[in-house]
Amino acid sequence: TGGAQYTTQEMVVLVNNGTASAAEIVSGSLRDNGRAVIIGQTTFGTGTVLQQFNLSDGSAILLGTQEWLTPKGQFIRGQGIQPNIAVKLPQNATELTPNDENAGNMNEQQILQSGDSQLVAALHYLDTH
Repeated sequence: TGGAQYTTQEMVVLVNNGTASAAEIVSGSLRDNGRAVIIGQTTFGTGTVLQQFNLSDGSAILLGTQEWLTPKGQFIRGQGIQPNIAVKLPQNATELTPNDENAGNMNEQQILQSGDSQLVAALHYLDTH
């Protein structure tokens, strides 16, 4: 509505144990609304809102004051977002990121040979759905 474009294209979200905070909220929301398939490993499990309280000596303390839930009511804190398709990155492999040199210029064969099993699984999912 309002000029927004809606797409029905398949979408995947790659996550791992380093995925935290807002990224967990987004991935959980996309999953719960049936909009994306989550691939990878269970996320970090932050799920809290930190609020800063200033102290009289000029220091401050951050305290968790609220918890985030997914749209279906799943707590994120302590358990993370579980992927729809669990894929572990091999111990000797390194995930490709948009910041990697030439990552955006790799062809399919180079990606398949990269050792990034999570990215390969995501591409396979998109190719077959």
